[in-house]
Amino acid sequence: MFGDERFDLVVSVHVMSYVEHVDRCFAEARRVLVPSGILAFSTQHPMDCATSDEAPYGFIKSYFELETNEVWSSLGGHGAPFRRYHRTVADYFKYLQNARFTIEALLEPKPTNDMVWEGREYFAKLAVVPGTLVFKARK
Repeated sequence: MFGDERFDLVVSVHVMSYVEHVDRCFAEARRVLVPSGILAFSTQHPMDCATSDEAPYGFIKSYFELETNEVWSSLGGHGAPFRRYHRTVADYFKYLQNARFTIEALLEPKPTNDMVWEGREYFAKLAVVPGTLVFKARK
């Protein structure tokens, strides 16, 4: 769709866990980035995926369970099935390195009171379990 080396920056916000072949996604990002271009993306932290949303936030599935079938329930009571592809932190490193990116930053931001949240219960969880994983990688 886009020509080679057209962009200085590729950004993805909380989408990677819905991409089955993330390796292809990273290869495509590399293709469209100019030399020294940046790929920045965030995704749901794998620890958040593996733990309960209710205190004491214990494990509800294996950290290493990669695929889950879920239902999107906010469609007026009509659920829509979808699949999520959870990856470990090490998996993201491997896929980025295989796509020949240099990882410059890895962030696990803590919540702040000025952020908007779905509910205070989830905010309480994020004070204990990281909810977001952010990568900055350079071509």
